[in-house]
Amino acid sequence: MTQNQQYDQNPFAAAGDPDRTSIWDILVARDIAAFLAQDWAAHLADFDPAHFSAMNAHHSADPAAWKLYPLAVYAHDWLAQARHHGQLVADKEQLRRAHFQSSSLTRIEIDGDQAVAWKIFQGGVQDATGATTEMRWQTIYRCSRKDGVWRIAGFIGFLPTE
Repeated sequence: MTQNQQYDQNPFAAAGDPDRTSIWDILVARDIAAFLAQDWAAHLADFDPAHFSAMNAHHSADPAAWKLYPLAVYAHDWLAQARHHGQLVADKEQLRRAHFQSSSLTRIEIDGDQAVAWKIFQGGVQDATGATTEMRWQTIYRCSRKDGVWRIAGFIGFLPTE
């Protein structure tokens, strides 16, 4: 990362907010790095598997359409998406830039050792033919801190962005 790459800068670091800085790093910077490397083990290190609980909203605002999303199923889907994105663009920096520019995480609420973060995906990745793979959803993450370390405890993912 160079100093010129503003698109990948943590907005909470300059504010001197270590908790939000850490959560942003987990949910944006490290998530993107692991995703582009197709390295599930690196991503898994930021989870609290013993306390993890998630839902896949399937891009529906109707909670009746949401399904439990066990960590193993999420891992499978995450890796499949990472492989797909890895095949879209030969220029890895272009792919990295597209992911950072499509990801927005500006709201994190913290209460003691619990946090909720809203991450919005609004953009896409354009391949060599000009076709775009859209990223249009939001995820609400639950994070918990244990022994001073923040981890992902769960989420409701693939919510519509409207």
